[in-house]
Amino acid sequence: FLEDPDKLEKSVRWYFNDLNAVKEGMTPLMPKKWRIFRTYVNLYHRLMHDWLISLINDPELKPTHMLAVIHWSQKYYAKMRKLGATEDQLEPQLLDNREPEMVREYRTLITKAVEEWMDRMSATDTKMFQERQDGSLDTDEHALLRTKTLGDMWRMLREQLLVASSSQRPDVVQGVVE
Repeated sequence: FLEDPDKLEKSVRWYFNDLNAVKEGMTPLMPKKWRIFRTYVNLYHRLMHDWLISLINDPELKPTHMLAVIHWSQKYYAKMRKLGATEDQLEPQLLDNREPEMVREYRTLITKAVEEWMDRMSATDTKMFQERQDGSLDTDEHALLRTKTLGDMWRMLREQLLVASSSQRPDVVQGVVE
């Protein structure tokens, strides 16, 4: 997973296989009052929670990994439901209800990059204009003046919107556009 964020689901496939083995193999062999499956679910869930929270709290975690964790948490709960453990039975909440904060942080990283690029382009354009450098302005097809960096600005905006859309979250794209 740390090498490729898209492999989170494959990296933890064993987790659900173990719980399924407990449900199918151990439960019939144990006294019902032991609630062995429930015990394993609680233990495994707490360990998964602790592991994911330690990942999220890691300052070295890349934004793509953070996004993978957010997306995977929905799949996690779906798989747990298939095993018979509903979301309200699982304590604590998998990501401590930090998903909105994490999405906001991801969106902030993108908008911060856009703002830094825009500031650099503005500083360059201002400097060139104030120094009255030859060729500091272009004209478009309507004979209107424009800066040399205008094309770069639109290309940069397009690239950052592609990054935002790759998150597969409309709230991230909307935040970047705003």
